[in-house]
Amino acid sequence: MFNTEQVKSFILHPEPAVSNTALRYFADSFLYEHDNTLMPLVLQKLKQCKDTEEVHLFHAYKFPQTEETIRELLAWYQSPSTHYNTRFLVLGILKNCDLRLLDPFMESVQEIPEWKIKVDQKIRLSKMTDQELLDEFSLHLTAPESA
Repeated sequence: MFNTEQVKSFILHPEPAVSNTALRYFADSFLYEHDNTLMPLVLQKLKQCKDTEEVHLFHAYKFPQTEETIRELLAWYQSPSTHYNTRFLVLGILKNCDLRLLDPFMESVQEIPEWKIKVDQKIRLSKMTDQELLDEFSLHLTAPESA
């Protein structure tokens, strides 16, 4: 059985099946929750790949970010050479960033409509009282399903 540090090293493995299995391991086990070392490995893996689409970035949607990883993800998103599928997945990661880390990036947030919508929702929710949150939650529970 491998320990967590050994599994981390597999993120950089040249074989996509091995690398993606390591990413999935962290995503499925929730061992990513307080581990700021995972996203730098994912970004390093992206740099190593000839085809970035081989990296299953959706497994990294919830990995914790730092200002540096956000900066690097933003560079990937904004690069004209980044494949559109990779851009979409990178945006998925950016949309899950902790609000407290986004202050230096608010100008970029404003320029990317999909990101701005998500950040605005998070800001709105963060400012709600407990009762407002309960009311909002009950609205979603009682809302009729749309076809």
